[in-house]
Amino acid sequence: MVSNTLSFEEALRASEGLFLEIEEVGDTEKTRQDLLAMLTEIPSCRGFFVSFLTGDSPLADDTPEFMLQAMKESEHVPELLAKNLIMSVTMKITHVRKGDQVNAAGSEQVACRTAELIKRLKSAAVRTKLNELRSSIKMKAGVFGDFLKRWNYDDEQLQAATAAIEQAVASHNS
Repeated sequence: MVSNTLSFEEALRASEGLFLEIEEVGDTEKTRQDLLAMLTEIPSCRGFFVSFLTGDSPLADDTPEFMLQAMKESEHVPELLAKNLIMSVTMKITHVRKGDQVNAAGSEQVACRTAELIKRLKSAAVRTKLNELRSSIKMKAGVFGDFLKRWNYDDEQLQAATAAIEQAVASHNS
């Protein structure tokens, strides 16, 4: 059973085991409870998504409905998905500028997986976070103002982030 109080690092390791268990046995009461526990606190939720979006588990590209439902139940998932979307899009640009095609491809994969999750979740809370993020980019302040300042994105990165948000919102609404 997964603890509700995992650190980010502990969640990275626990997530990989959880993915393997889900791949082997699927939707059981135990896997569902372990997943919900992982998504309860911010550090473990962050660790879960780092493992999920960057890892090799086939679940990331073909997420079962019970996992999507657990994500919908987490209060932390909307903000993390919004941030993951723009962080992966902007990091791809950074990697391309450095000539690092391997990490650029990894960032592209994370961006695509995140956008697909957003589309499949069809969550009003995710849409709200995306709209708040888009507004913060436009105003250079707001709900995500400190987050954007911390990462110091340039104009090209912010344009790419805005385009990704608009595409995610459009696919969410379709």
